[in-house]
Amino acid sequence: MRNIEADIKKQLVPQLAAFLIFSAFGTVSLFAQEDIPESTYVDLTVVTYNIHHGEGVDDLYSAIRIARTLEQYKPDLVALQAVDMGTNRTEGDLQINIIANHLGMFYVFGKTIDYLGGEYGNAILSKYPIISTQNIDISPGITSERRGLLRATIDIGFRTLKFYSTQFGIMDEEQKYHSKRLGSVFKRLMNNEPIIFCGDLNAEPYSVQLTPLMNQLMDIGTRFRNVTNTYPTPLMSRRIDYILINNQVEPFYYSVPVDTLSTVASNHLPVVAKVRITP
Repeated sequence: MRNIEADIKKQLVPQLAAFLIFSAFGTVSLFAQEDIPESTYVDLTVVTYNIHHGEGVDDLYSAIRIARTLEQYKPDLVALQAVDMGTNRTEGDLQINIIANHLGMFYVFGKTIDYLGGEYGNAILSKYPIISTQNIDISPGITSERRGLLRATIDIGFRTLKFYSTQFGIMDEEQKYHSKRLGSVFKRLMNNEPIIFCGDLNAEPYSVQLTPLMNQLMDIGTRFRNVTNTYPTPLMSRRIDYILINNQVEPFYYSVPVDTLSTVASNHLPVVAKVRITP
C-alpha cells in the first residue's frame, strides 16, 4: 500500500495548486492571525454537507441557498462534497467562491474530476487561517467515479489541526478500499495532532466496509447515539454523512438539522458538531 503522504505530494493537480494559492491565501475573510485570542482551548462548530451541486429537492439550483443554510449554524469549519466549479449545469458559478464570500471564510477547493466544462469535487471553508492544503486521488484501480481526499492544515492559534473533506465511492469494494487505505494512515497519525475527518461515505455506520476507518476515528453521531438519517430520500433513507475525530478532539454536541432551508437546499442534510481542542 502506498504512503498517502507521498501520494499527496505527487498527485496535487497543477491547475489546483494555482487555485489553492489564490483561494487559501488570497482569501475573502477578514480574519488575521493576530485576531485569534490566546486561550487554553478553542471550541469549534464543524459542519459537513453534501450540497448536491447546489440543486435542491425542489429541482432548483442556488449556491446562495446553500450558503444561507450553512450560515444558520455559525460554522468555524465546513467540509463540502459534490461541489461544482464553473460547470454548465450550474450556470458557470464558482460555487465555493460564492459560499465563502457570503460566509466570510477562508476556502479551498479540491477537484476530483473535470465535468461539463468545469470541475467537480470537495471543498473546505474555515474561519481560521488555512496554512497548507493537499488534494489526492484515492480511487481504487476500478472505480465508478474518481474520488478525492482534500486536506487542510488549520491554524487555530495555539496549535494546528488537520481537517478533511471527502466523498467515498458508491460500490462496497470502493468503500472498503477507501476505508482500509485511510484507516492505516490515521493509525499512524493518531497522536500527532487533532484530526477532524468529514464526508459522505456512502455507507451506514456499522457497515463492514467502513470498519478499518471506524476503528481509528470516532464517529461523533454514534458517540451521541444520534441515528438521524442524513440522506432522507423516500426510498433510501440512510445515515451516510459523518464527522469523525481522533483522540485529540473532544466532542460536546451533535445534530442533523431539519429546518426550512436544510430540508430543501440539497438531497442530503447537513451534519453539525461542536468540539473542543486543547493544547
